[in-house]
Amino acid sequence: MLFKIALVVLSGLLCIHRVEAQRQLALLKGDKIITKYGEGEYIRFQRKGEDGFIHAIITGIHPGYFMLGSDSVFTYEVDRIDIRKKSQRNYKASLIGSRIIQAGVLLLVADVFNAIVIRDINYRWNDASNASLIMIGVGGLLQFVNNDNFKLSHRRKLATLNLQ
Repeated sequence: MLFKIALVVLSGLLCIHRVEAQRQLALLKGDKIITKYGEGEYIRFQRKGEDGFIHAIITGIHPGYFMLGSDSVFTYEVDRIDIRKKSQRNYKASLIGSRIIQAGVLLLVADVFNAIVIRDINYRWNDASNASLIMIGVGGLLQFVNNDNFKLSHRRKLATLNLQ
């Protein structure tokens, strides 16, 4: 009998723990969550109408605003957020660009290695060399285009959500 009561109490405590949610700041693009910030994390953002970025630790998250020390920042005051040091699931232009550059360099090195070491001939510029340069150029363009700033607009929002 005591075992059954302990089992019911333990399962109830486990269920309560799983339902518990924590408030987080979420960057939304449409219906997708780009990244999340929790209490105790660093955030770097720019307020509307100001030139410089603010870099601080989030000390509290409330509906419609978040706290940085004793300063309250309303979500509608934020113009852009620097997400360079956050993991992003749906904002991957920089990652894809670096991988394309790596593939282009690897293709060029493999082509040179094949000509000089494997076939024992002088290296000549060919279609594989052109393809590797194109890959390096496209990857560099993706690196340049992606500036890692999440600019808030009507489709890109900063919201306070209860997430696990």
